[in-house]
Amino acid sequence: MYRLSVDVWSPASPEQIWDVLLDWRGQHRWIPFTSVEVVEGTGYDVGDRVLAVSRPGPGRRQRGLVDRMRLTRVIPGHLLEVEHLGPQFRGRGEFKLVVAEGPSCTGTTIRCTEDVTGPLLVVRAAALAGPVVRPLLARSLRTLSEVALRSSTPGAAGRAS
Repeated sequence: MYRLSVDVWSPASPEQIWDVLLDWRGQHRWIPFTSVEVVEGTGYDVGDRVLAVSRPGPGRRQRGLVDRMRLTRVIPGHLLEVEHLGPQFRGRGEFKLVVAEGPSCTGTTIRCTEDVTGPLLVVRAAALAGPVVRPLLARSLRTLSEVALRSSTPGAAGRAS
């Protein structure tokens, strides 16, 4: 297994971040070159399935790096855990939103953790790519924060869970 974990601080509230995080069709706003759609369920509940396809270029992505995911744990405003089902890679992904505490602290820490499992070659490739992927993931999380700050209706998404 290979683990990649990135933390980014955001001045946005967990609710604002959560709303953007679970806007599956809008994830292209903060994950470059990626289209995401809900393929089973609402996209808010354990067992729901989503499909992400990443590739360079404009427009809807139908071919590229395919990531099929199943939501395995959902705590609205705090935790989203998915199981990556393949075909290119498998493992567990987690977004954790931690509120900053203290009299002078505000905002949220966004923690993204990816555990890549599977054949040794895949795990080694993930480990080799880690130094390149880590800053790209951090940039995506900072963009997630920026999009969340611009959102006008905090607390609207993910209430069905």
